[in-house]
Amino acid sequence: MKNVIRLGLLALTLALLVGCGADKIDGTNSATLNESLDRMVSQMDRAEATRFRRAVQVAGLNGESLFQVASSGRAIDEVLADNLHGMTAKQIFERAEALQR
Repeated sequence: MKNVIRLGLLALTLALLVGCGADKIDGTNSATLNESLDRMVSQMDRAEATRFRRAVQVAGLNGESLFQVASSGRAIDEVLADNLHGMTAKQIFERAEALQR
């Protein structure tokens, strides 16, 4: 019986550790993209959230302007999802900074 309890506690601990990783963007579709972004922004203070939104624009559009993306014929949400999928907030900040150099 003790082994079963130990095994259960080990499984619970592992599940909690795996779930504690940094949030990542889910670019599967527009809804999951927006949910991911909202979840990230909700964990930031106002100044950081403002900086993050700007970083999302830069990194998400891969340094291109809205006009360039719109003229490509692709939907903006699709471009953002493709470019941000799987990224953490830290990675988005880093990517935006690199593109702005």
